[in-house]
Amino acid sequence: MYVRKLEYLQQRFKQDCLYSGVIVKAVKPLTIGTPCIIDLNVSNNKKLVADLKKLSDENRIDDYFHNGTAPANLLFLFNANNEYSDIVISNNKVPKVCHTDDKPLIYDSYSSTLLDSSKEGIIGDDILEQVKDQLKNNRFVNYVFENARLSNVNNIISNIEKIVRSLTKDYKNTTSFYYYIFTGARVLVDTVSISFYKIKDVIPVFNYKKSEGICMEIMMTNSDIRDESIIKEGYSMTYKFLFAKYSENIFSIDGEAVRRPNDSSITDVLPLSYKLLKKFVPTDVNKNNFKPTITKGQKKVKVAISDSMGL
Repeated sequence: MYVRKLEYLQQRFKQDCLYSGVIVKAVKPLTIGTPCIIDLNVSNNKKLVADLKKLSDENRIDDYFHNGTAPANLLFLFNANNEYSDIVISNNKVPKVCHTDDKPLIYDSYSSTLLDSSKEGIIGDDILEQVKDQLKNNRFVNYVFENARLSNVNNIISNIEKIVRSLTKDYKNTTSFYYYIFTGARVLVDTVSISFYKIKDVIPVFNYKKSEGICMEIMMTNSDIRDESIIKEGYSMTYKFLFAKYSENIFSIDGEAVRRPNDSSITDVLPLSYKLLKKFVPTDVNKNNFKPTITKGQKKVKVAISDSMGL
C-alpha cells in the first residue's frame, strides 16, 4: 500500500476501534467471505467500544458482534468494481461480519522501499523470492518508484514487466480484478507504487490449502497528493492483479465459478496502464526549457516553459 494512502486511512480510522473480519452477507459487489476492517468508532458507540476492550475471549467477542445492536463502518481495501474508488467504506450492522483475530491490515507490519526510477533494471531477477520472503514477516510489501519522468518511464515499465513475468512463471492462474477505467488524469504522475499482499487479505478464501499466491497492486499518482484526495477519481490510478498457484479461490469455490464484475486479462490491462503512465508523466526540465522575459517596471525573471501538458 502506498504510504500516503496508508497515512490517510490511519488518520480516518483509529486503531483502538478497529477489528479485522470477513462479511457473512454480501455487500455488492463484494461477496460473502470478503476480508474487511470493522470500525466501531461511530456515534453513540462509546459504551460498546469500552465493553469490547474488556473482553479477552475470542468467542465472547464474536457473540458481542452478533448481538444485533451495534452499528459499525466497514472498510474494504480491495474493491472489485471499477466504477468506484478502489476502497469501499460501507455503513453496516455488525452481524453482517465475522470477527477474525488478524490485526487490522492498515496497522500491521509492512516493508516499503524507495526506488530510483532513473536506474535501469533496479528490480532483480529474484524479485518473487524476495517478495515471498518479505511477506513472511510483513502484512504487505511496497516498492515506490520516485521522480517518474518522460526520460525514465520506460525503465519503470521494464521493471514492472520483470515483476509480472516472474510472478506468472510460478503462478499460472492470473486475472486483473480492478483497474482504472478512465483515459485521463487530473495530476501529473511522478510516483508509481507497487504493493504485494497475501491472497487471504484480498479476496474470499474458503480453501486455505489452495490459497498460495500473491495480489499485486499498481498505483500511479502525484507525490504532492495528500489526505482524502489520494482515493479520489483522477488523483490516483489503481490496478490490482491476482497471481495464484491454484484456480480454487480465484476462479472457483467448491466447483462454483467465482463471479467478479470486472475481471479481465492482465495482458489486456497492463498496456492500458502503461499508456496512461506515459501520457501523464511530466517532461524533463533542462536549461533549454527556460526563456528570459521582461515585465515593465520589474526585474528580469526566468519563466519555465510548462511541462504540465496543459493541466
